[in-house]
Amino acid sequence: MLRSRSPAFTTLGALALACAALLAACASSGGRVSPGGSPGDARWLTGTWVGGYHCPFGYGDARLTLTLTGRRTGRLEGLFAFAVTEPFTQIQPGSFRVEGGYGANGAIRLTGTRWVEWPTGLKMVGLDGRADRAPDSLSGTVPECGEGAAFFLERVAAPE
Repeated sequence: MLRSRSPAFTTLGALALACAALLAACASSGGRVSPGGSPGDARWLTGTWVGGYHCPFGYGDARLTLTLTGRRTGRLEGLFAFAVTEPFTQIQPGSFRVEGGYGANGAIRLTGTRWVEWPTGLKMVGLDGRADRAPDSLSGTVPECGEGAAFFLERVAAPE
């Protein structure tokens, strides 16, 4: 989510987010599921992932819970639930539905599609990055937040 007006750049709230930005920058695919890449079996991504993201040209740092359902075809669907932690803590938590894809090369891309809980003045964001089985993590960039934006998530629950 981006604020309709951009505040000054804030410092990165967590070391994991800095690492995620570095990993995303180094990814040869650029973290994108492109027409040139083949889809991968995304069923292993089904579950709940927690962590955070940093939006330097938006509102700063936020906790993120991402609940995903992955399909054999590479399709991903889910819920993106966030709570801003720094510096605009008066912003209410929110959530929106996401859709996207997973590539055989490990690339993931998610785009916001529909608000579930909409804090006034915010816009949906997407995630563009990589999924790693070992360790069970997702990391990359938040394109709508500009240069320096990053996310990092770890799996906390998988379906039985």
